[in-house]
Amino acid sequence: MSDVSPKTKLRLAERPWARLLFFGVMLLLVGAALFINYDSHRPRFVALEIDGRTRLTAEIADTAAKRERGLSGHEALGPGEGMLFVFAAPGRQVFWMKGMSFPIDIIWLLGEEVVDLVTDVPPPAHGVADSALPSYASRVPADRVLEVPAGFAAANGLRIGSQIRAVVDTESGVR
Repeated sequence: MSDVSPKTKLRLAERPWARLLFFGVMLLLVGAALFINYDSHRPRFVALEIDGRTRLTAEIADTAAKRERGLSGHEALGPGEGMLFVFAAPGRQVFWMKGMSFPIDIIWLLGEEVVDLVTDVPPPAHGVADSALPSYASRVPADRVLEVPAGFAAANGLRIGSQIRAVVDTESGVR
């Protein structure tokens, strides 16, 4: 049984262009929705410069879902790689190592300035319950957090007061 009245069916049959227009608009809307969904899940990257000398490329985590997932389940970061967590407003940003398999340095920023850091944070031991995982919080407000491979901060002389700024990498086009 059909919910479409015979009169409506007759009108659609008399106007084949209306049916084509309807399906064309529907196809366009579905395509746009798929593109928007794909684009919002695609990783974006930024080139960062530390104290005007060291460069690295960081994946941007700027949505609640990306920040929650973070580096959980991620392959180990290579040299010069990181993840930059971006928050709408400064606050005491708290992190944990759920789902991590490699150690990292955690660097809290306010604007371009390093305001706190914790180095050589180990991944959790196998079998540790989420409720037993330690958390790592900034001691002062921060609006961005950078996670890099363990030892990066020490190897690059990173300290509170260091400057980390986004740059345009002219070779790769990464911003």
